Amino acid sequence: MGPLRKLTSSGSASRWAALRFPQRWAALRLLWVIGLLTSALSTSAQRSAAQGSQRAVQTKGTTMRAARWWMGFKTGVNYTEPEVEAAYHVFSSVSATPGGDFAKRYDERFDHTGYHIGWLTGFSFTKNIAVFVQPTFASHQFGYQTRYAWSDSTGSVAIGQTHVQTLHYLETPVEVRLSLPIQKWQLYAQFGGFYRTRLGSRKSVQTTHEEINAAGTDQRTFDGGTLTAGTNRLFVRSWKGMVGGGGISYDVDYVRVALECNYRLGLDNITHQKNRFSDRPLVAGVYDVPDDLRLRNLAFSLVCSLPLDNLIHLKKSGPESRRKRKPASPAF
Repeated sequence: MGPLRKLTSSGSASRWAALRFPQRWAALRLLWVIGLLTSALSTSAQRSAAQGSQRAVQTKGTTMRAARWWMGFKTGVNYTEPEVEAAYHVFSSVSATPGGDFAKRYDERFDHTGYHIGWLTGFSFTKNIAVFVQPTFASHQFGYQTRYAWSDSTGSVAIGQTHVQTLHYLETPVEVRLSLPIQKWQLYAQFGGFYRTRLGSRKSVQTTHEEINAAGTDQRTFDGGTLTAGTNRLFVRSWKGMVGGGGISYDVDYVRVALECNYRLGLDNITHQKNRFSDRPLVAGVYDVPDDLRLRNLAFSLVCSLPLDNLIHLKKSGPESRRKRKPASPAF
């Protein structure tokens, strides 16, 4: 066995560093354009619909429930858990070794936190049924551990690695919402589907080496370095899935504030099967290839939305009460 070398990949790291910010900036610009387009479409539609409809009732609670078009934003955190459909390895074990069977040990769901931010547009058919479209930029993370070992008459060597995979997506979910209004509170459940387009991905691998002599009297452990590389070619460009969840909202003046939880179930394998062994820094440097995976994701969000049509067409309440009264003539 040859001498161990420090695992580095300055070329891959520098290329990713050059691309990471432009990719994120492009994603935010695309999200902003989608938001503007949906805003223009919804504003145009609600104006035409309002021409033949009766204007909103003056009380705030009734106005919120009579709203037809909604627009707002959402942000929050998410937690991803991969489901392994098929496992793949660089090595094959020919005898019993301290490294076991090379299986990846995936981290728990809440060990890695992602984030998301998006725009929403909705239409209420009744006070209980609505449809929402929510273009969202989402960043997901998951991780796993690997360990490889060799032994001979002189001793044994073990390599332990910690992998963290980050994926950036532009997601477009379409959801049907069923609401139960209770005065200014609303309890709701929602379900639908989503389509995701990959914007970028990267991976970091931290390596630790451990050497033990044959007698077991000398043990040395040292840091093997951290490799960071782009992994776009290892994952498919787009995939789809189902989403379901619920939440609770409260009307604050003409803003509806909500806290919600949604569970996403990916229906497709996110790994590019033809490119699985194509990344040399990962295959030859850290002895790793991706498994066939489907993602399961749990997201918590803060949502703020506005009733567009009623904000525009709401009558001014109490115009007579705001008229300036003439000062009374002084009494003599």
